[in-house]
Amino acid sequence: MAQNVLITPASTKIAFTDSGDTTTVLKTSSGRFEFKDSGESNFVDLYANDIVLDGNLTVGGTTTTVNTSNILIEDPILQLAKGQTSGSPTVDIGFVGLRGASNNAAFIWDESDDVFAAILTTGDGSATTLTPASYAGFKAGAATFSGALTVGGALLPSANGTHNLGSSGAYWKNAYLEDTAINGTLYVGGVLTAAGDIAMGTNQIIFNNNSQAIQIKDAAGTASYVLYQDSADTLVVGNGTNVEKIRFDTSGNEGALAIDTNGKVGIGTSSFRAIGGLNPSLLNIEGVNGQWDSGLTIVSNATGDY
Repeated sequence: MAQNVLITPASTKIAFTDSGDTTTVLKTSSGRFEFKDSGESNFVDLYANDIVLDGNLTVGGTTTTVNTSNILIEDPILQLAKGQTSGSPTVDIGFVGLRGASNNAAFIWDESDDVFAAILTTGDGSATTLTPASYAGFKAGAATFSGALTVGGALLPSANGTHNLGSSGAYWKNAYLEDTAINGTLYVGGVLTAAGDIAMGTNQIIFNNNSQAIQIKDAAGTASYVLYQDSADTLVVGNGTNVEKIRFDTSGNEGALAIDTNGKVGIGTSSFRAIGGLNPSLLNIEGVNGQWDSGLTIVSNATGDY
């Protein structure tokens, strides 16, 4: 019949000796059980199957190794870098996975750069920081950025010609581009400003409604001429604030053809006339087969109009 074993203050330990003459001492000290070697100088290993602890578990060693296939943790938020509670932060925070002969993969808060980073590294997590050997790719669904997005390489769609940059209900405000090639359609809801040339191949610039126009400004940035199509399907040039609404120049001859805001026309002269302002010395009208057209009569009135 089993009996209770009473350990009194005069005898606070029990010694166990196995078949190999190895002695293990179970003793009490400061309200706790201790398993030590026979000399009671070192703790010994404790092996068991399932262990249920109703209290807290505190591990005081330098490394905790868990040789299990799965770890289930009820805590929804894990706290890392427990000892970093004051002063300037100095350690990286995150996870690292070993990948054999290849560089290890890690997702960390990189304290040296103040960013979250997906990296490939030769580090194994034994140090307090990880040095990126390179940055790893990152794949996700939709993403929302509240700040600037800096891209160190090309910004590419997953397939050629299948995705849009923006949408009909979500326009980008300003786009600053250099040496841009557009193979599809460019939608501009506001002002298109080009510091260089806009070169068109076989493509077209298409305006879909009357509120859209081509506006030409002078060197000071002041609006000058506007080219647009009005509701009567008439191509309109000019804004009515300049002396000339439209002028066509030829090499060395400024004002070869000009129309002012009053509708007067000047051809080969800087003077405008209600009918034409024709300069007879510059008038060259050629008929059929190189013969002069004798049916044309030019008459000057008192005001100088022809």
